Amino acid sequence: MKFGCKDCGVTRSRILLLIILAGLLPRTAFSDAETSAPVDLVAFFKLALSSPPDIEHFEARQIELHAIPVVGPAGKMIQMKPPPTDFQGARAGSNYFLQLVSGTNREVSTLAGRSGTEIYTFSPNSITHTFDAPAGDQNKGQLATIGAAMSRPVSQFLNMGVSSVQFNTLVWKENEFDALDDKGRRLHGSLEISNNFPVRLVVTSPDDSDFCSAISYHYPDPPTAMGGFPDRMVLSGKVTDGWEDDLELRLVVVKLAVKLLPEDFFNSAQFVDKKINHTLLESNGLLYNVTASNVVPVHSRSAFPEVPSNRRRQFVFTWLLIGTGIPLLLLLISLVKKRKPPKQTYTQQN
Repeated sequence: MKFGCKDCGVTRSRILLLIILAGLLPRTAFSDAETSAPVDLVAFFKLALSSPPDIEHFEARQIELHAIPVVGPAGKMIQMKPPPTDFQGARAGSNYFLQLVSGTNREVSTLAGRSGTEIYTFSPNSITHTFDAPAGDQNKGQLATIGAAMSRPVSQFLNMGVSSVQFNTLVWKENEFDALDDKGRRLHGSLEISNNFPVRLVVTSPDDSDFCSAISYHYPDPPTAMGGFPDRMVLSGKVTDGWEDDLELRLVVVKLAVKLLPEDFFNSAQFVDKKINHTLLESNGLLYNVTASNVVPVHSRSAFPEVPSNRRRQFVFTWLLIGTGIPLLLLLISLVKKRKPPKQTYTQQN
């Protein structure tokens, strides 16, 4: 399986920049080792939420600050703090791809993405995709549900920690915004600024009195090393006597582009190599095995396990991703967890 980005070489990059702001000078690429002309960090912050720039390549890490329930010996649930999860990927609008990397060799353990109406995920020797879920379609099959879950960390890192906001509904008024999340729930955000730095965003919902979360931002030295993004974000949930830190997000590399990334940039074909010997297609409630000569239905959609939920976590784990190992299980649990109040964090809401 060729887990990389086409036409990208070592950096896997074609660079995109969608920044037109007074006082904001564009650059073709930023990383932790690069500097740039001064930028208006507050203006960039607001743009990243209301009109996100296309990101041609990013590398990031997610760190759980609490133990989470996982399946232990004999199938019993135990509390365990998972290891950090490393990501790399790209995004342009609703198109994205995300790779989970692990080990000293930075091997890719799994990959998922979206290109136009195609949603896909890879296992070690197969690709499964569907064309049933246009962007924004709420009538999603199981594969589309997995794709939505895998896209959440992309938004988490690149939307300033706010993962489920519909950016085209977001309107800033000075340092506050109103928007809808991906379920149509109203959101209100209040940005705190200190010395021209965004330092904290508090998000509440008029539709959910229990929902209150905060994201604090820490910038690198120099502050523009990530092209205007913070290099560390800490997500906190409201508790009785204050706030409790819940999740830490770290950006290692962010590369923006100088022109719009086409859908083909995210196409699944770029990741297919000789190790991929099975192609599966989910369509209209059926799973098909696709070969050069025919298309054979192999499972109904009911063959996919349902996604159980509770007030603490949601588990998204299907047989399509079996074989990626315990690290992936822990990751998928952390990606779509739903903490019960008061330890609820914004990025993990449905």
